[in-house]
Amino acid sequence: MAPTVPDPALVSQREVLAPVCTTRLRDVVGDSIRTVSGNARAAAIDMRIHEGHLSRSLKDGTLRLEQLECLGPAFAAKFGADLVERFGPVLDRRARVRRIIRDIRRHLDELDDLAEQVA
Repeated sequence: MAPTVPDPALVSQREVLAPVCTTRLRDVVGDSIRTVSGNARAAAIDMRIHEGHLSRSLKDGTLRLEQLECLGPAFAAKFGADLVERFGPVLDRRARVRRIIRDIRRHLDELDDLAEQVA
């Protein structure tokens, strides 16, 4: 099914001019923002924009990198992990198993460090 351009009489000019999204990258950004910031309102405050502007920018794909950078390194790390998870290069089950094992080992090392700090 080919992407269609919405009827200009029914949508805003920004939505008409926005390119058709095929990767759902907007969903990944939105999910990462909500996970790191807690909600869209807190993220909008951090980004120094109105919550409605954030919502529109996510919807039509016009959110700028400089705005995302305001969310800090925690957002960047979460967004990167979400991108790899959603679109990553895991091609076969063996590669996925190796990745999960690496993640588990990393988490165990982190728990070991925390346990040493508590003791």
